[in-house]
Amino acid sequence: PPLPSNGAPARRGAGGTAFAAAGSRLAATILFADGSSDLSAEDRATIRNIVATYKQSGGIIRIVGYASGQGGAESVEQKLATFDIADRRAEAVANELVRQGARSGAVFVEAQTDNDAGYGAVDGVARQDLRRAEIFLEN
Repeated sequence: PPLPSNGAPARRGAGGTAFAAAGSRLAATILFADGSSDLSAEDRATIRNIVATYKQSGGIIRIVGYASGQGGAESVEQKLATFDIADRRAEAVANELVRQGARSGAVFVEAQTDNDAGYGAVDGVARQDLRRAEIFLEN
């Protein structure tokens, strides 16, 4: 895709690919509190290490943000809110990657919900493994 004119990370699509592309490796998983997209100091340190690796190897960085609804019959508004949280998680990681020196045109974000991943909340409780963003380095 063309580079965004505002320096923001590019969007590759939403809810699309839950699998790693050929030449892709999972560099890190960032976990979030329920309903949050805030990064901790530890998360920022992890991202700093990923930027250092990216600067040595090049390629692109793909972030997939995840969120889980509360299970059961969710309304359209609830599903959209869940997707929004997943998107905000991916964007938070992408923005920090760029802030720490990754080229914005090499950073792509995606968002997925428990519906996309094929599993979700158990007994109405969002699982922590679904409150995450995965960072992939792709050559």
